[in-house]
Amino acid sequence: MRILKLCIMLGLVLVLSVPVWAIPVRVQSENREQGNLFITIAAAAGTYNRILVAGVPEWELSTSPGTYLPHTSGSQVWNNAEDGWGLIWLNDMRLDNDNNGSYETVVYNGPTDASGGLAYIGMFWGVKDDVVVVNANKTYDVSSSGVKFEMWAVTLPKSINTYYIENVDLTADTRSAQNVLNTWPMGSGTLVLSGTADSFNFSGSLLATSGGGFGSSDVFISVNTGAGQGIWGPSWDTNTQLGSDLYLNWTVANVFENNSLVSSDFGYGDVIPEPVTLLGVFIGVAGLGNYLRKRRVA
Repeated sequence: MRILKLCIMLGLVLVLSVPVWAIPVRVQSENREQGNLFITIAAAAGTYNRILVAGVPEWELSTSPGTYLPHTSGSQVWNNAEDGWGLIWLNDMRLDNDNNGSYETVVYNGPTDASGGLAYIGMFWGVKDDVVVVNANKTYDVSSSGVKFEMWAVTLPKSINTYYIENVDLTADTRSAQNVLNTWPMGSGTLVLSGTADSFNFSGSLLATSGGGFGSSDVFISVNTGAGQGIWGPSWDTNTQLGSDLYLNWTVANVFENNSLVSSDFGYGDVIPEPVTLLGVFIGVAGLGNYLRKRRVA
């Protein structure tokens, strides 16, 4: 199970005041996810490929056609077109202005229960578990594709986590589109970021009852470029593999909240401010004194 925490970088529009050379950035986010748990305890080691059987996803052993890997599916996956989806939000963003690894400049902290305020919340969807490799010790590795995400700036009366606990249940609430959960107020704010995952790989640990279990993911993300994405595009430039804009590493522990898997994530990249772009048609983001372009990206 994974969740893309994908995403999350939105506060990066805060670099208006920093120098024009590349500056390392670190982000910390959280996710609540619905997705597959592969049950490997009695499964043969080998490579299992995703196929549709009567329109329903199964993972078939490459060396033994018709042998499928047992799994439990997440709730409300979209018409068998995906294997995972979930919610994301940003808790913290910091810049390492002097490039010494300290990440001393705090540019964003999420709202508190006492005061509420500006929150960056989002959603990821379309996760397809293309290949599952079951190892001899019953751990497993998953390579996924198709991941998309959006991030929105909204105003909340409390912390994001409290709002989630009080209002949202991924297993029960209505999902009216792949990128819309009706109790998650993304559409009430401003779209500030969207993109895709270039590479999404998950390594599951060993659980006594099921075999493969919870673990960690390596995710490489590309942010959409062009109008409406603020400084993203030529300004957001990292040296990660695949030419991606951002690298994320997140840990998925055996922790659930409101029936959904919890993960915590750290992400890294570099940002190169572009004053001309930043001084374009941006709108103010309350509490940050930075700018974002107005335009919903299709």
